[in-house]
Amino acid sequence: YCITASEGFFYVIGLNEAKGKVSHYRIDRLAQLVKLDEAASKADKSFDAKKYTQEKIAAYGGKIETFKVKCNKYIIDQVVEKFQDNVKLEPYDNLNVLATITTTLDNLVYWCFQYINYTVVLEPQMLKEEIKKTLFRATNQYIDYK
Repeated sequence: YCITASEGFFYVIGLNEAKGKVSHYRIDRLAQLVKLDEAASKADKSFDAKKYTQEKIAAYGGKIETFKVKCNKYIIDQVVEKFQDNVKLEPYDNLNVLATITTTLDNLVYWCFQYINYTVVLEPQMLKEEIKKTLFRATNQYIDYK
């Protein structure tokens, strides 16, 4: 259907006929390509390449959900760049904004860990607890027990 760029990589997006759904593939990782004699099927008119890219590419698969994250104002540009039309920003306090983000769970967790000093997941509470557990386990790996 199209070629797009995300986080420094180019992807081809098209219908995976074997799976019966739209899929994407990083172009630099494609191997053993075969030219087919028949033309590819056209994209459904309802297919929105921009939305697909924002929600799926480099966003890990999974169910799209809504999350509330307190973000330091210094990373507003990174929030908007990453989530684009899938984020709503509101004032929170003097140093932070409240970001309501629509994405997959894995995508949000991965992104929040990249900005761990600047983000706090507020909702859902279950995710907040999971992040605490992960941080606790990771911290314990660096404690020297003598």
